[in-house]
Amino acid sequence: MPEQSLTLNQTASRTLTRTMHIQSIPMWTGSSDNYAYLVVDDKSKDAVIIDPANPDEVAPVLKEQIKDGKINLTAIVNTHHHWDHSGGNKKLLGFSSEFGGKPIIGGKDCEGVTQTPKNGEGFKIGDISVKALYTPCHTEDSICWLMEDSTGRAIFTGDTLFHGGCGRFFEGTAEEMHIALNKTLAAVPDDTKVYPGHEYTKANVKFGISVLQSEAVKNLQAFAEKNKETQGRFTIADEKKHNVFMRVDDPEIQKATGKTDPVAVMAKLREMKNNFNVPGPPISTKDTLLETGASTTQSFEPIKGICAHLNAFHVYASDTTRSVEANHYCVHLSGDVRQCLIYDAPTNPARLIGVEYMITPRLYNELDAEERKLWHSHDYEVRSGMLILPNPHVPNAIWEVAETEELKEVVSLYGKTYHFWQVDRGDMLPLGKPELMMSFTRDEQVPWGKVKERDERFGVETSSKKEVRKGIEAFEPHQDADGSKRRAPSGPEQGPPKVRQSKLAKEHNITGTEENEIREAFSLFSEKRKGEKEGVIPTGDVRRAMIALGILPEKSELEEFISILDPYRQGFVEYEPFVGICALKIHARTRNSDTHTQEVNEAFALFTKGAGDGKITLATLKRIANDLKEEVGGDLLRDMILEANGGAGVGKGVEKDEFEEVLRRAGVWR
Repeated sequence: MPEQSLTLNQTASRTLTRTMHIQSIPMWTGSSDNYAYLVVDDKSKDAVIIDPANPDEVAPVLKEQIKDGKINLTAIVNTHHHWDHSGGNKKLLGFSSEFGGKPIIGGKDCEGVTQTPKNGEGFKIGDISVKALYTPCHTEDSICWLMEDSTGRAIFTGDTLFHGGCGRFFEGTAEEMHIALNKTLAAVPDDTKVYPGHEYTKANVKFGISVLQSEAVKNLQAFAEKNKETQGRFTIADEKKHNVFMRVDDPEIQKATGKTDPVAVMAKLREMKNNFNVPGPPISTKDTLLETGASTTQSFEPIKGICAHLNAFHVYASDTTRSVEANHYCVHLSGDVRQCLIYDAPTNPARLIGVEYMITPRLYNELDAEERKLWHSHDYEVRSGMLILPNPHVPNAIWEVAETEELKEVVSLYGKTYHFWQVDRGDMLPLGKPELMMSFTRDEQVPWGKVKERDERFGVETSSKKEVRKGIEAFEPHQDADGSKRRAPSGPEQGPPKVRQSKLAKEHNITGTEENEIREAFSLFSEKRKGEKEGVIPTGDVRRAMIALGILPEKSELEEFISILDPYRQGFVEYEPFVGICALKIHARTRNSDTHTQEVNEAFALFTKGAGDGKITLATLKRIANDLKEEVGGDLLRDMILEANGGAGVGKGVEKDEFEEVLRRAGVWR
């Protein structure tokens, strides 16, 4: 971008070319400062909306333009799966019949996604060519969308590239971000205009100028001071000049980081930026002197009691797709109670983002049932090797002995954690309500990219720690822990309680349990709607909801069902008619009982190899996993037993009638 262009006035929407029109729609201004983008092909009026995370702010803009005949909305496009980018997809589709049934194009983990182009593939918006550029790091499914017509180019970078900055490495490594910025995006034509997912330019350039005092960085700072919105005002060529994360070979930046290898420079820059991102001027000399004096004369006894530094990852109870690294600095109040201050980094300064309290099983078991749901377990964190006590000053082989002994005490503790500062979404202050946090309990939940990056920083290996900790005795957490989502209810030798039939269940001749399963599948995709107790689901999600129930409809069936469920093509489906359709499929799959019984007997015999005890045990599942050469954790196998027998205990195993129910839920019969 020529330097004189920095003086252009900002407008709410700006035309990039005669054909491609881009309108910015600010969201959550003053907090997370997101942007959604409406991209329109002026000739055909075809349009897509990019990252419409807050439908309350986006939908009115779209409805007005549709009403005026200015656009023909063809799709929702997402840059990555984080809630503040794709979390509004389903709500937007249900907002109006004008939006219903539109495809959602994005990474595999985006909400309601229906299409995921391969790297380098794309689609058309009228005469505009769109190409997906995979840039994994901020999230594994991050995609930058390059759009081009005959006279111009634009790229929508989400949280991968910002003006003067880049996104945090939540699910990837410094190497991946280096490739994303300095290989993939650097290869895009220099004149391509950049449209990032947030308005972070002012904060980014404050950090940038602390590292590199070049004319390009100073020009960016001057522009950011004069303009509240900067999206689309800079090109890839500009970013190569003023973005320190795209200048890892610059001698000045290498000097500032103390590194020369490009990946090491990238990692150090991100670490420096993470600790820099607090508003306000630097601490003054006066304040430093006062604090130094205070530290020599005041009492800091509570802080002096800190005796351990633990590092792990916390997951948001309200959104399990989000997690954050947590550095715990812990004090023992008694043999039963510990308390920890949680920081975002093990540095000074670091941001205090939360607190955690840890208690023994003796105290936990005395809590009431609702309170117990707020606490999480540590068994998986400890035995998987993910929870560590960093100590770079002692060789790993020696330190792991002491670390393992300490974690033998932690494995059975329960933690209650609240975070006040959501640094994972870039908040510069502790905003909003405190967030209840949980721990990971299974391998498939873990963002292994984050773990790998953490391990590299501390010089440890989670996998080797897992091996060392095999001798730590497993702890079976209480059924109420981990938000009551981790395990089925346990108890003495008894099956699950009878679920009372509702009037609706009786009308359709299904059990109360079957209706609960239908309701749970419906809720996975539902959005609130006035007058509908259970909400509604987008018509496009009917098939997915039925798959979740194990009653996959044939294509011809689905078309018939949709015509019944949404006869007026409103784009959404109500709960009661959905129950009726599901009941038809449930009845259809339970016909032919003689064949059904024979199939159950044969399958059960295969599992048990004709064993006389008449049940599937934990040992049975371990043998099968071994035969299949599959590595399956003991926790998961125990959970499978408990889920199948209604929580009656691992020792009880799974009997034939319970095994039949497992097959039914899996959709073996239709």
